[in-house]
Amino acid sequence: MKTPIAFLLLLLVAAVSSCKKNSPKPDSKTSNHVYVAGSAGAASDVVYWEDNSLKNLTTNYANGVGEAIAVNGKDVYVAGYRYSNLNTNSVQVATYWKNGFAHTLTDTISPSWAIAIAISGSDVYVAGVVTQSNGMRRAAVWKNEVEMPLQFGANVVSSEATGLAVSNSDVYVVGNGATPEFYGIAAYWKNGVETDLNDPYNSLARATAITVNGQDVYVAGDVGSQSAAYWKNGSLTALSADGISSFATGIQVQNGDVYIAGEAYPVVNGQTANFVYSMVYWKNGSVVNTDWRNHSSSVMNVGSMKVIDTNVYVAGSIGVNPVYWNNGRVTKLSSGAGTAMGITVANN
Repeated sequence: MKTPIAFLLLLLVAAVSSCKKNSPKPDSKTSNHVYVAGSAGAASDVVYWEDNSLKNLTTNYANGVGEAIAVNGKDVYVAGYRYSNLNTNSVQVATYWKNGFAHTLTDTISPSWAIAIAISGSDVYVAGVVTQSNGMRRAAVWKNEVEMPLQFGANVVSSEATGLAVSNSDVYVVGNGATPEFYGIAAYWKNGVETDLNDPYNSLARATAITVNGQDVYVAGDVGSQSAAYWKNGSLTALSADGISSFATGIQVQNGDVYIAGEAYPVVNGQTANFVYSMVYWKNGSVVNTDWRNHSSSVMNVGSMKVIDTNVYVAGSIGVNPVYWNNGRVTKLSSGAGTAMGITVANN
């Protein structure tokens, strides 16, 4: 018996309809959105980019820089500094912005900078630098715009904060100090208590970024005459840089793997190919990706990093152009001249 064509068409329509009902729809909420903080424009306005869409934060000020960025739900936080006014005697003022609204962290008398930001629940933590009355710099950390105490060794005459992490209720700040002889001390603070990572009179070191994974504290930086390295719970590991000089600017731990971003002089056949720093990142101590082969004639500056699953995002600049890298692939940000300093990725 022949089946009527009309009946076959009806079955086909029903089957397609059933497949549409049972097939999972793409979940737009799980797509990654890339947020980058920096500066842009002739006046060097504080800005951030959301998926390469430019957001300006300081149109009423002379200039400034967004140093770090964090996203919590639909809220976007940028930390950095702005100038106090449009006059020539204005000073840098440590500031963070929440959804474009500025929160000033210090007075407008002495220069100050916000370097890092972290969100934990409803609390906003910011790390940075303030200038003391004697002109020396001092590392600082704020919780909800109130400065929290940091202890300093007796031999520290100046200091700076370079990074921040919050794990459970513990607050970690990383930075550097200087002795009266101006020897450098790489250090981090846990809940205000200082831990030194080097003996300043016997070794050179600098700390630039921090992350916490469980009970383990990881700090990135450099040792000696600029050789990238990291510390895990105070134990030093040198990085296998493909360059004669290198330093680290960001660190993340994902699934037990340690990722570090930074800059290095490239070396080809044992010789320095050129004398400009280029982007590099390491995974568990080995170089995974570099970008000096495509941009060897332009100076690169590398900022922070973010690792999501197996995707490694690094903020920075090539020449005067703000960019970010995703697994080594470069994306130029839409602003013309500028800088890209902080980066995060959110599934919102």
